[in-house]
This record gives sequence, structure tokens and C-alpha cells, in this order.
Amino acid sequence: MPGSVVHWFRKGLRVHDNAGLLDAWNLANAEKIALKPVFLLDPWFVKNGRVGANRWRFLIQTLEDLDKSLRKMGTRLFVIKGSPDDIFPKLLKKWDVRRLTWEIDTEPYAVQRDNKVQKIAKELDVEVVTFQGHTLYDLEAIIAQNKGAVPMTYQKLQGLVSKMGPPARPLETPGKLSKESRLENNDLEKSKYDVPDVESILKTAGLTQDDLGPCKFHGGETESLRRLDDKVSAENKAWVLKFEKPQTSPNSLEPSTTVLSPYLKFGCLSPRTMYFRLVDVYKLGKHSEPPVSLMGQLLWREFFYTVASSTPNFDQMKGNKVCRQIPWDNDPEKLCAWREART
Repeated sequence: MPGSVVHWFRKGLRVHDNAGLLDAWNLANAEKIALKPVFLLDPWFVKNGRVGANRWRFLIQTLEDLDKSLRKMGTRLFVIKGSPDDIFPKLLKKWDVRRLTWEIDTEPYAVQRDNKVQKIAKELDVEVVTFQGHTLYDLEAIIAQNKGAVPMTYQKLQGLVSKMGPPARPLETPGKLSKESRLENNDLEKSKYDVPDVESILKTAGLTQDDLGPCKFHGGETESLRRLDDKVSAENKAWVLKFEKPQTSPNSLEPSTTVLSPYLKFGCLSPRTMYFRLVDVYKLGKHSEPPVSLMGQLLWREFFYTVASSTPNFDQMKGNKVCRQIPWDNDPEKLCAWREART
């Protein structure tokens, strides 16, 4: 099959309300070319992510679920190990890629990574189209609404988005690809692009199966939508309407919240899908208000993403203008005493 369009999954690990995937799907059908979604197991995250075994398992479960959804469309998830600046120069040529789409990521490493890939694509005459989707609003639009200044309080952000109106409604989920754009069996069956098993990814991260805890929350879009239906629904309206964050119990044996945070973090669940579900439930009665309501929790997420996106070194103390600079002591004896609970 001559030519292809690639959607690069990073976050946004879902098929619902995914602007980049939908754009790639539309182009594939219009030009009768293959749609090849990819996910790169970037070694940078293994080295710098510093995450535990349970989170790696959650990611693998999410990728497996995503692959199943894509196969129903007539394509698959191509999982490739390697850094983007090593993989894409070869991949864009080999697959004769016409367009590369992805969801915008505002984190520091992602911005540098994406700039490099933009340059690679330009040199190879591959069109790059990017889309907002990890947050309710375009973060640059929020800052523009504030005359170019970063809103430094929750109340300020709340006022800005109130003036902007509700976010855009979720997009349709792509259906079956046209016959001409579906992958051929040899592509669907290539095992070298399969999602790796949990054991192998843990080994890469220097972990073992012994590091895993019980799997209480399965990863993936399917589970995120099931959990949304269970927790944020007309049937559960009494809990949703009364929800107030200070009234939750962080030390309870069972969660007293929605436990949708990890699904929002990986993009298994669209924040806009959750937003408009809340809007529908709130129509059923008197409800709590931000900042303590469930809608308020979505806006807290929006606030921190907005501030982080435009604050250099937000992920660390040094060079971070909004972070208190603390002259930390580095006394080995005191640190040892703290580790051994002798303080």
C-alpha cells in the first residue's frame, strides 16, 4: 500500500475525543493510504521517569487496550523501542509518511523532543499537524485571555475560563477504516511491533515482578470509561452532587474519590468527556461548586498545567521563579537518621 499517515501516541492513549487520531483517520480514508499509529518506548523515560512497577504495568495494560481498539478500526498500534530522533528519520522514509499527527505536550522534555521531530519531518517533507487535547482548553489561549500573563491563582484561572465559555465538545470516535486504508495481514501480524509484556518492560526499568503490588486499577481507555459510567452518572448523582474534596478520606481502605486521575494523566480518558458528563449530572440537582466540587478538581488540573506550561523549570526548585528557594542541608548523618526513623 503506497503512502501512510502516522498518528504518534504519547499521552492521549485513547480513541475517543482524539483530534490527532481523527485527523489521521480522515486523511487515510480520503487519500486511500494506510493509517499507522505508533507508540515509542523512549529510553529517556526509563532513565529519568523514576516510576514504580505498578505504573509500568498500568501503561502496558493501557497500550494493550488501545491496540485492541485500533484493530477494530482496521489498523493496530506499532510499539517501537528507541528515541524519537533515532526512530523517526528511518520510519518516515520507510513508511512513505505523508502526514504526522500528535497531541501537544507542554512538559519540558516533550517540548524539546517535539521540536527535534518537527525539524526531522520538515527535512523529509512530511507535514506535521498537532492538536490540543490533554487539557480542557488551549493553555496558550488561557494566557492570552489574561493579556499574556500566567494566572498565578486558582481564582484567576476560574475567572478567565468563565469568560472563555465552556471547552469544545468531545469529538466523534473514528469508526472502521475504508477497505483501501486498512492494514494488510502482514502488517497486522508482525510481532516485532507488539506491545511488550509486563515482565520485559519491568526488566528494562530495572524492576521485577516482585516489585508489583495487587492490580486494583486496571489501565486503559475501556476501564476509564467504565469507571466514569460507574462514578459520574445519573445513577450515582447523590454522590456526585454532594462531592467536596475536603470531605474525602485519603486514609480509607477503599477510595473515596473517582480514581480517574491516572486515566486522565495517561489520556485514557478525555478531560472534556468528563467535563460534559459532569455538566449533565449537575443538571439533576443542587450541587457543590469549585474549588471543592468534582468540576473544581478538573479546574485545579487545568490551573497547574497552565502555570507549568509557561514557568521555566517548574519541575524543580532551582531556577523556578514561583518556587521558594530553600538552602537544603546535605548532612549524611542526618539523612541517615531520617531514613532509619531516628529523628
